[in-house]
Amino acid sequence: TYKEFKKKYTKDTKPTSCKTKKPVKGCMDPNYTEFKKKYTEDTKPTSCKTLKKGGNLNNSNFSTTNTETTSKTINNNQVSFTIINNNNNGVESRRCLINNSIVVDCKIVDDCLDKDKCQKILKYIGK
Repeated sequence: TYKEFKKKYTKDTKPTSCKTKKPVKGCMDPNYTEFKKKYTEDTKPTSCKTLKKGGNLNNSNFSTTNTETTSKTINNNQVSFTIINNNNNGVESRRCLINNSIVVDCKIVDDCLDKDKCQKILKYIGK
């Protein structure tokens, strides 16, 4: 329907005077059971209430990436650590870098950050 529509009118003008479509309000997130393709605007507050079981059920790929960066001084050397966590359709992976370019085993990074065992890190950076 159009915003210009009035019930009292029995005939449209030529060209039509109907210009502005009324929004069809409802849940626009396909991850919720209330979702319908016809909705053009979400309600406020949202009408998306019930998350579909099993997460994303619309057969599209689900992928997330979380990147954490921290730094630590080891024997007077400033070392940055980047930890990249990926989840691709439920398959989790982890990648670790030191000084933004050297790929290392994440266990070495964990040992340095959590247990202060950083000798292997120093070998990677040539110290």
